[in-house]
Amino acid sequence: MLNDIEGALGTMLSLKELGVRLNMDDFGTGYSSLGYLRTYPFDSIKIDKRFISGLNSNGGSDRAVVQAIINLGEAMGLTVTAEGVESEQQLRALEKDRCHEVQGYYMSRPLDSAGVAALLHHTPHSTAQPL
Repeated sequence: MLNDIEGALGTMLSLKELGVRLNMDDFGTGYSSLGYLRTYPFDSIKIDKRFISGLNSNGGSDRAVVQAIINLGEAMGLTVTAEGVESEQQLRALEKDRCHEVQGYYMSRPLDSAGVAALLHHTPHSTAQPL
């Protein structure tokens, strides 16, 4: 992506035509810049877990960053996912800030296909609620 913007954009647009949803991972760190959100046809962004881990402390700049990313995603029509949710406190903060999706060990450790089937079979339908 960094060296061949036109090639990357063409590939991404071809994938979108096939119905593939594109996600910018680890948003807020490394090469995941705001410019890429304007250049490439992303459908969603994932907030890096380093920001989510900071939600365990009271206040702090991590909460402000998370809120800003959620608001940015909302304004751009992107789905926002928080990575690395490991506590109820983090989940409640993200719920309050209207984060669209969460993932992390608080919900479940990674599962193979048999584990997913067992989880779906034993989980009451009423417990899965949107944030």
